[in-house]
Order: sequence, then structure tokens, then C-alpha cells
Amino acid sequence: VGSEMCIRDRFWVGGIGALACAGVALSTVNGYVFWSLTFVAGGMLMGIYVLTLAILGQRFKGDGMASANAVFVIVFELGTFTGGPVSGGLMEYIHTSSLLWMMALACAVVVIGTAVSKRQTQRKLNIANA
Repeated sequence: VGSEMCIRDRFWVGGIGALACAGVALSTVNGYVFWSLTFVAGGMLMGIYVLTLAILGQRFKGDGMASANAVFVIVFELGTFTGGPVSGGLMEYIHTSSLLWMMALACAVVVIGTAVSKRQTQRKLNIANA
């Protein structure tokens, strides 16, 4: 990435994604708002995927990078593979708004994971600078 400033350096991407997904979960009143925010949230999913790969590239080298990438891809695909059927089942048996709540839950997991990672990284930097 070098000396150039990236979007992830300027904004907390997890927070932006959380806002988009929270908006989707709360926008059941207006169909246009729902589909617009769903479009934004879906587009951010690929951004999260790419940024995560970039972060893995910064943290791991050599064989560690291959292992970390394999684990990330498996977990990511497991989520995309199971998310649809689980959401569909919940929509079928509980309520049609279950899809929205599943999206909000997924975003909450991303936000919490990002916050924990950011805190651990900051702690390591503070220890290294002390």
C-alpha cells in the first residue's frame, strides 16, 4: 500500500458497513429505501472481502499468508453458503423480516470483530512504542 492513504485508513469501514446494514434492517417501511440500502450493503460485502485480504497480506508472509488466506476463504464461503438457507428457513417459519435481522446480525459480527482487531492492533502498537 506504500505511503498512499487508503479509505480504510481514513474511515472505519466496519462502522460504515454497520450503518448500511442497520439501515436495511430498519427500512421495512419503505421499499425504495430498503432496496437502495440493500444495494449499498451488498456492494460493501466485496469491499470487506478485499480489505480483509489486504490486511492478511500485511500481517502474514510466506507460508503463514497461504494458511491465513485458506482459513479466511473457508470461513467466508461457509458464511455465504449457510447464510441463505438459514435466512430462508427463518423467513419461512418465523417471519419475513428475518432476512433483515440476519443481515443486521452479520453486520454486528463484522463490527465487533473489527473493533476487537483494532483494539488488539492499537495495544500492540502501544507496547512496541513503550
